[in-house]
Amino acid sequence: METLFIPISLLAGGLLAVQAGANAQLAKATGSPFAATTLQLSVGTAILLAAALLTGTISALSALPGVVWWHAVGGTASAVYVVSTILLFPRLGAVVSVGLFI
Repeated sequence: METLFIPISLLAGGLLAVQAGANAQLAKATGSPFAATTLQLSVGTAILLAAALLTGTISALSALPGVVWWHAVGGTASAVYVVSTILLFPRLGAVVSVGLFI
């Protein structure tokens, strides 16, 4: 199982540039980086919801009322990251932007 971590990491890293390019085109089509981010995160949410339903883990959401509020910062960070990639990748390029993000 651990031998899969490296290829999965490489795939995920490679998808960063694909995601940024697709998001930039979506922002151009919608005329707004915020509209593009909303659509992109909504599609991701729908896919994750379907995955939770298919795997039978949707009941884990019942733990949300007991979660500390700052645990949701990841969602905010995702939104900031996506808007940042939409704004920065076309101006700085993928390599520079990812390098600065890291």
